[in-house]
Amino acid sequence: TASVIRSIDVLIDRSIAADLTISTPVGGFSTAVREALRDVPEVGSATSVRYSRETARIAGKGATVDAIEPEAVDGLMRLRVADFDRDGFASGGVLVARTKADDEAWQVGDLIPATFTTVGDRPLVIVGIFEEREFLDEYVVAIDTYEQLFTEQRDFFVFAGAAVAWAAGKW
Repeated sequence: TASVIRSIDVLIDRSIAADLTISTPVGGFSTAVREALRDVPEVGSATSVRYSRETARIAGKGATVDAIEPEAVDGLMRLRVADFDRDGFASGGVLVARTKADDEAWQVGDLIPATFTTVGDRPLVIVGIFEEREFLDEYVVAIDTYEQLFTEQRDFFVFAGAAVAWAAGKW
């Protein structure tokens, strides 16, 4: 058990630029946790990673889609995204893992077919290709987009940065 905890700590240190991490191994927790952290004066930024047991069909295959906030991409999370279009991400685009993009010969700007149980067919524009996959699946959308595409809304990680470090730009 101690070695598993150490392994998780190493992954977090390598992938996350946060002072505080809240997580759960199963089931997720209320999205209100992130909102409550944002109200704490000592917290400069808080973001979450949202997963769902619901699946989508992307490029004809079952896929898991994760969600984060646009400001987390190059803030509290160290994703190393190539050609990141923050506005495109915030308005419904998708980040794709480098391994998946290479396997499919996809590039930033490509439109990939996707189907969701809540909205039906909704193609996604690739707005960035990310390298770091420690906490994420192959597809990542903004939380606002995720809320439109999936009924289940549960966070599995919340990351927070101290207000002093955030104001100093130490992310």
